[in-house]
Amino acid sequence: MVRVYFDVSISGSPAGRITFRLYPGLPKTTENFRSLCTGERGLGRTTGQPLHYKKTPFHRIIKGFMLQSGDFSKRNGTGGECIYGGKFADESFRYRHSKAGLLSMANAGKDTNGSQFFITAKATPHLDGKHVVFGEVESGMDVVRRMESVETVAGDKPASMQTVVIEDCGEVDDSESDSSDDEEKKKRKALRKEKKKVKKIERKEKKRAKKEKKRVKKEAKREKRRRDEDSDEDKERKRHRRAPTYRCVLSSKADKLSISLEDRKSKKQWCTGYMDEDKYLTGTNRLLNATAADYVSIFQGALDFMMAVDVSVSCCDSGDDSSYSSEDEDDEECKREGADQDTSMVDPEKLRRQLISLGNDVLQLQLSVKVRVHESTWSAKYVFRLDPVSLERTDILEAKIRDLEEELATTKRTTMEEMDKKLKCVTAKSIQPVGIGDEGQILWTSVENAARKENRHEIKTGTAGWYTVTVKVHMQLQVGSCDMELRVNGECVQSDHVSGSTYGICSASLMLNIYLQSDDKLTVVASKNSTNVEASLTAAKIGI
Repeated sequence: MVRVYFDVSISGSPAGRITFRLYPGLPKTTENFRSLCTGERGLGRTTGQPLHYKKTPFHRIIKGFMLQSGDFSKRNGTGGECIYGGKFADESFRYRHSKAGLLSMANAGKDTNGSQFFITAKATPHLDGKHVVFGEVESGMDVVRRMESVETVAGDKPASMQTVVIEDCGEVDDSESDSSDDEEKKKRKALRKEKKKVKKIERKEKKRAKKEKKRVKKEAKREKRRRDEDSDEDKERKRHRRAPTYRCVLSSKADKLSISLEDRKSKKQWCTGYMDEDKYLTGTNRLLNATAADYVSIFQGALDFMMAVDVSVSCCDSGDDSSYSSEDEDDEECKREGADQDTSMVDPEKLRRQLISLGNDVLQLQLSVKVRVHESTWSAKYVFRLDPVSLERTDILEAKIRDLEEELATTKRTTMEEMDKKLKCVTAKSIQPVGIGDEGQILWTSVENAARKENRHEIKTGTAGWYTVTVKVHMQLQVGSCDMELRVNGECVQSDHVSGSTYGICSASLMLNIYLQSDDKLTVVASKNSTNVEASLTAAKIGI
């Protein structure tokens, strides 16, 4: 492949090198251009001038169209000749004017090719079939763009202060070509690498932006859901805060059944009165061989279902003057089950009771009952009308007393739970070979649940209150006997006299109930003549 070059100057200053690659298949045209670049053909036959482009100006430049040169004789576009003498014919129009940077022969018409040529500044398809394209710019297109941008005067000639001249030209040898190719390849490779790096960064940035957008969107949804849930919870709380709660009492007497209802807050009461069976039983809800007391038990289950803590039920049958209270056994179990249920979140459709206002302060209670027999389930509905009851002052006082009893039971349960939470037990152990201190204090090797000080013989409970303190000591006496003391802040609160056995081995125990402040220090002291001491101390907190 043939390559040639131009070293170009603009306004007398070097502008750079342009390298051209000449196309194959046009031997006459490319040889003419190559020889004019090298100047190897000597003088022209018609012009008598050297057949060489060196020092030849670009005499016509039209920005956005083309740059023309090659008139080495007159330098104005009217001279020049080919290496074959005069003009030569158009060789082929196989290549098109399809882009910028193409080399094409300038002519005065058909078959009038000489030495003049032009470089396209853009695609010029209207020149196809009129001018022969024979090469293209391989490198230095930036120089061409600078040449294209010079100021021109009349006839598209560069201004005198901005002349564009071919200072030197020639053929690129293989080694130079290879070097140039390698350099160009390196540049292209570096450019591709840089583009790839930029694209990778852009992809990462897009991915990060997409991820951030997704996170923000997800967070917005979560926040909206949280607000909706808070709003729903507020509505539910307000609904339940407004909704009254009732105490229901069922009783039976002489095969008649009565239901009483009391508003816990206002103390208003409603009652069915003692009803015969035909008041609440029909052919579809009657149970075979069931008594009024049986229905009381069944209705109690419907009332207790999923909200047992709000129902207090008692029944009695005056036939034998016997009585029954569900608060002792069955209702205790219901309360335990109901205490673990959040009734504010119960679906109303799942409840087996419904209270409806009929107007004029009259209520209607509907109970749904499900009875399972073997593998079958039988459902029935019972409807009761409750009329308002005028209350005496004594009735209101009785209702308030019932509320106080319930409040007392709740307080008692809460107090017991708090006592369980506050129960504290401090334990300490001393095993061989630790023994005792200089003044006979037992040194503790392990202490649990205590605020222990740096000196190993003192123990602080860290919590004020009543404690049951128990001390056990096993030791071997060297001489006679000794006294064992339990001290609080250095003062003896209990002691025991210990006598040695035949082999000097003995044991002692101390126990008392005592009120301790949070910073009181417990110490156990034995005789100095004791050896092989093992001891344990337990301080169990009692009460609140």
